[in-house]
Amino acid sequence: ESGEHLLDLISDILDMSKIEAGKYELDLEDFNLLKVLRLGAHMIEGRALDAQVKIISTIPEDTAVHITADRRAVMQMVLNLLSNAVKFTEPGGEVSIEYMKRDDAVVFRIADTGIGIPASKLKYVCRPFEQAANHFTRNHEGSGLGLAITKDLAELHGGDIRIESAVGVG
Repeated sequence: ESGEHLLDLISDILDMSKIEAGKYELDLEDFNLLKVLRLGAHMIEGRALDAQVKIISTIPEDTAVHITADRRAVMQMVLNLLSNAVKFTEPGGEVSIEYMKRDDAVVFRIADTGIGIPASKLKYVCRPFEQAANHFTRNHEGSGLGLAITKDLAELHGGDIRIESAVGVG
């Protein structure tokens, strides 16, 4: 586990360094976004089971939504968000993932019933190495890079990330 944690940390630092240096190149391809969302939810299920957190997916099985993007980067965004949601949700809680089409954009939404982020910390959590540190989060591992990387990858694709949260609500 220590080796895996160290590898994740090094990978995050390298990705953040590439993005900040303007050297991260997107490998654009056409793919089914919904398949990636379903796969991401499936990949995080083991961690969720260990944490006694229920994953709820409303991603339709029989629908395809094709986008042109970097598949690996989109998967990284999905996994970062799902991982955070599971990590900060207490046993018995829920994490949901859904897809929506809005005007000329595709949106995926990940919600949880976790500990939430204080309003005073919301504007900082997408900065590198920032965490919404308080007595609730100190017991959770993390580099403070997941949301920063997710934000930067979304912006490289012409998108964005929006975080809504309330302490005790998720």
